[in-house]
Amino acid sequence: MQEAETESLAESIRRFSLSDEPLSTSTAHSFVDAFAPLSHCAPLAQHSSAQRKDTDAVLTELKQARSTALVTLASRSSSASASSASCKITDENLAQLLTPVIRSKLADTTPRSLLAALNFLAALFSVLPTEAHDILIAEGILHLVLEAPDACNAVRRPAPDSASSHVSAQPLQLRDEQLVSLAVAELVSSAANSTVTRKFLAGQQALLDWLDIACVPRNTSSSAPASDSHPKTDAIAILSGLADVKIYRATASESVQGLSQSLSSKQTSQQDHIRKIQQDRSERQRKDHSLFDAIHSELPSRGPGSASSQNLSSIDQAARAELDRSIQLGCLEALAYLTVQPVFKDRLAADTRLLAILCTTFDLSTPKAADTSKPGEVDSQRFDGAFQLGLATILSNLTAYPKTLTAEEKQIRRLRKFANAQETKQNDSATADNDEDELGTVEQADKRCAAVLDARGIETLCSLALAGRPSPNSTSASLKVNPSKSVRTACSDALLALLTKQDRTVRGKAVQQGALKAVLALAAPVLHDLLPAPNTDAGAGQSSANRIGLFSRGANPSTPSVTSHDLAPLQALAKLLISLNPSILFPSEQGLLSVTPVICSLLLAPAASQLQKFEALLALTNLASLSPQICLSIAAFSLETATRDKVTSDSSTTFCSTSVLAHACEQLLMEDHAMLRRAWIELLVNLLQVQEVFAYFVASSPSGSEQKHGSNEQQSRLTLRLRTLLGLSEVDDWAYLNHINGDGSSGASTSPSSDAGGEPSLATRMASLAILAMVSDSEPVAHSLLSLERLFPVLLTNLVLDRSGQDTRNQWERADLQAHSAGQPRNKADAQAQAELNGINLSLRASYVILNVLPHLKREEGDPSEPNGGLHPDVFRATLRDTITHHVAQCKQPGAQDHVTQARKGLLEVLAECLKAA
Repeated sequence: MQEAETESLAESIRRFSLSDEPLSTSTAHSFVDAFAPLSHCAPLAQHSSAQRKDTDAVLTELKQARSTALVTLASRSSSASASSASCKITDENLAQLLTPVIRSKLADTTPRSLLAALNFLAALFSVLPTEAHDILIAEGILHLVLEAPDACNAVRRPAPDSASSHVSAQPLQLRDEQLVSLAVAELVSSAANSTVTRKFLAGQQALLDWLDIACVPRNTSSSAPASDSHPKTDAIAILSGLADVKIYRATASESVQGLSQSLSSKQTSQQDHIRKIQQDRSERQRKDHSLFDAIHSELPSRGPGSASSQNLSSIDQAARAELDRSIQLGCLEALAYLTVQPVFKDRLAADTRLLAILCTTFDLSTPKAADTSKPGEVDSQRFDGAFQLGLATILSNLTAYPKTLTAEEKQIRRLRKFANAQETKQNDSATADNDEDELGTVEQADKRCAAVLDARGIETLCSLALAGRPSPNSTSASLKVNPSKSVRTACSDALLALLTKQDRTVRGKAVQQGALKAVLALAAPVLHDLLPAPNTDAGAGQSSANRIGLFSRGANPSTPSVTSHDLAPLQALAKLLISLNPSILFPSEQGLLSVTPVICSLLLAPAASQLQKFEALLALTNLASLSPQICLSIAAFSLETATRDKVTSDSSTTFCSTSVLAHACEQLLMEDHAMLRRAWIELLVNLLQVQEVFAYFVASSPSGSEQKHGSNEQQSRLTLRLRTLLGLSEVDDWAYLNHINGDGSSGASTSPSSDAGGEPSLATRMASLAILAMVSDSEPVAHSLLSLERLFPVLLTNLVLDRSGQDTRNQWERADLQAHSAGQPRNKADAQAQAELNGINLSLRASYVILNVLPHLKREEGDPSEPNGGLHPDVFRATLRDTITHHVAQCKQPGAQDHVTQARKGLLEVLAECLKAA
């Protein structure tokens, strides 16, 4: 009979959801009754453990009834009715209909009625915040809510014995009045998510007083009688503290607004207002630390691994699991708010026990196909969006690096500190360091990321990224990713932060824990938004939508905008490909070809930041070194030709104007950031090893006759590129002015996001001369080079390194040659050898260019009007002889390292060939 009552309740809710009948009082009561806790659900109270199968079915049906009730109310709200032409009921005032029902339930002092009303109203705030707000502010409702714990007519349950332990209340660890207090705190916390309701609650002093009392942890208090058989718990304090944190945000904002309004008042009024704000902040810090301590003691006892929650063999254990879920969610949400502050980031990272519980305890693994049909699976955290978002947000906050301030933001911070200097002296508060504490330091972020990595947090992030039921319309493994964009964003931010440190060992450990799989899955929806939709006819439109799968719900006719923040998973993948061998991460060439468009999309994305483009270029340079097929795939990729269904290039030899190769050629002329320009050139060096790319690069070279009759304003794009490369092969003063010396130390930033955007010119010179050496083998290119009046003067400066007649230039060269882009030398001798090797490599590349253009110069030297690249034969021959003499002498010096000596001998052979040709 009791099971029949539950089925009748669920059936009545289901039947009403399919009808067009107006909401009646009896139906509203059924909706509210469905939210009674499992421990107080009358139809289930007498189920024994022997009836587990029937109990599970009833529980599942009851939970589905709750969801149906909320969906039905949402569909009948005024906002939903206005946007739905098919809805026939448009004049129902849900708040007016539900308020008497909630009032009557709250006036009933039985635990079941109180808990049902409180839980229903809390759930209503998540789907209909406007209607729930109207109910809460109705006359007498808030008063009844606050009086509910004291008015609860609690039923004292007998102590457990050996014969009836399976039906006892002991597994719940909370008495009825405690459950009501917990429901009140959960209701206030849920209501505080709404901005309008949060401001309303902030003005209710009775509520604030109740929260102040409720948020005091009970584990440290001695108020409970010694004979109490129920263990102490901080669950009420945690949820109350969470609600208090949310409401404080509204009061703090109003306090700041009041301060700005008091600037025209008397000086004493301003000081009193500031003192009040500082006192509130100090009290808030005390409460926050108390809340963190309560979570530290409560969360381990509520974990799914505890003895009383490992299997659901009775209704009491099912109720315990439901209660634990509510408390766990409260703990996670509170930690998500607390870990915004650096002090709690550090506390959580240092608390290895609590961090391990967060990262390893909860069940987030993908279920087996045989297990997904079990009714109990609806409660699994792997399908719990609120649980996933809380955990992902905590890990994202914990691993976050301080924001890099621009020059303007730094100036504003300095002015703010200067303006507050006098006030800081007059008040004995710790707010002077607030600005610094807001950001933290990179070293602290490194330690926190290391703690998360040691706690196997990347495995948790991977599980979160892949959690959720796969789309029923999708068969592609790449689309099996969490359907919540908020969860995906938090996971992407955390993974990017964990991979930020430029440490190959750290990134290798991350891959071992599943980072590669996670970032590939998280990149799929970003690519879907970034790449254009495939061209399909009307008949194929439906099948295309099916292929899109779980992302089709948010798809618009136009391509959604992708921000720099959205590109985080693509950037994380680029970081892995920079530090680790791509052929190890993707053993097959097909795998390498499939990942290439992902990094190309990051490079060409309109919203990509300079740092993201820089790292994409480094990753693509590594990929391009693996095979000609990958080079062609990179060079031919374009966001306009790639589609969502086909993100791999077909290595076509036709390069459109928006391809990566076209961008690389143009960036030689347009890029003003030194590090980005160097990265583009290094990528181009690898791409030019493929014949098709080489042909594209030299295709616009003018012939000799065209050069004779053309003007300087009509020079080809290739000539401009060659001129740019030649200019970039000269040394500049960056390394010298930034004090880069033999030990690799520097006072300047090496990040492409730095304001100066500079770096030592050594790497750029190496890459530029490498391109010139490669393309000068082509006769048309050689003619174009000879049209540059500074060709030979610049090339000769790369032969006479640190030995010119200008002392200033020698200092620049010395600093530039000693700048290291890779690992630092272990001692001074190694640093000197590395500098010598850098000079030899520069001279070798310049010598190859000279050797390639000299034959073409011989054919034209009979006509004085022919361009000769600024060659002065006597100076040229003398420089070659002096350079050869210098390197011969260096080869005879004792103590030279073998690899440096071998490099000198190779250079001498090329120099001898140049001297013969001259």
